[in-house]
Amino acid sequence: MMYQKKVNHSVTVGRYMEKKALALGWGEEKAREMFVLGYLHDIGYEHCTNTKDHPTVGGLMLKASGYKYWQEVFWHGQVQGVYSTPELLLLNEADLSVDANGNLVGVAMRLSDIGMRYGFGSDEYNGAKELAKKLGLGKMMGNTFVPDGYTPEVSVGECVE
Repeated sequence: MMYQKKVNHSVTVGRYMEKKALALGWGEEKAREMFVLGYLHDIGYEHCTNTKDHPTVGGLMLKASGYKYWQEVFWHGQVQGVYSTPELLLLNEADLSVDANGNLVGVAMRLSDIGMRYGFGSDEYNGAKELAKKLGLGKMMGNTFVPDGYTPEVSVGECVE
């Protein structure tokens, strides 16, 4: 079941993606598509019993609806690299920058958020840390993840026009 904080997380992921897509020169239409992708990326939580399955459940739900970016939802958060697109890379970057409550906190705080919720030795934490490393979102210094030049720009309380 989706709770308000998960909706807040998804809205902020969408806003991050829209803003970054514009900064990358992807154009307004593509930027809006990226907002929708960010907004929908965790939709699988609504219909799964094991939270680890939410990308698969959400991706397949969206595939059945004919959604263009269903594979990005299906593969988000995965380290394996079986499927990769610029949209998926952006989704993973955004998802790793927004905490569970919808605050844009950067990668280091997001990893701490995941560690505190699931445990610092958990598969969730280790997978997120490995994904962040793979994406080049910072450098490891002991157990602290330091994002390279990251500055939060938008949070759930702001509206991007």
